[in-house]
Amino acid sequence: AEDGIRDKLVTGVQTCALPIFVFTDGSCYPNDGTGDGGWAFECHYNATSALKHGWTEKTSNNAMEITAILRAFQYIPIGSTPIVIYTDSTYCKNVITSWAAIWEQDGWRTSTGTQVKNIELIKELIALIDTHKEHRQVTVKWVKGHIGIAQNESVDAAAGRARKERASNWDEQKHNKHRERLLH
Repeated sequence: AEDGIRDKLVTGVQTCALPIFVFTDGSCYPNDGTGDGGWAFECHYNATSALKHGWTEKTSNNAMEITAILRAFQYIPIGSTPIVIYTDSTYCKNVITSWAAIWEQDGWRTSTGTQVKNIELIKELIALIDTHKEHRQVTVKWVKGHIGIAQNESVDAAAGRARKERASNWDEQKHNKHRERLLH
């Protein structure tokens, strides 16, 4: 039933003016590149929703925050319905809305001259967002975390559980095929 939202996204994208709302979050402990990480996104379209989550070992919180948004864009089919992404990560909002373009111009170096971290994830995310932007409006909004926004609390809890339990409901094989269709 949860994947029914994807079917509605596929069949309903051309006719619905309401946006697809997506809440994302990442989790990592310890946050030093040696810890397990979890990610989650919750996609809302009309009266349906889907919550997807997964985990990775030896990662960082920022990598998981990026992965949550990346997975959401992999999940949502190309269409005309606008997408609004909500993240409690100012890092992700800034990467998507300004830093990635600057870093690309500067050879993927930060303002201090160091190589951008999470470069492969960021490049894949930006390419996927650009593909979606060819067909629809994409907006990224920052929300303050841990203030009682139900969907943000939901993805925070799901990302934490995914990390702690090393759990996933993400079908990598299925979504890799979808991702390849989007990027080529």
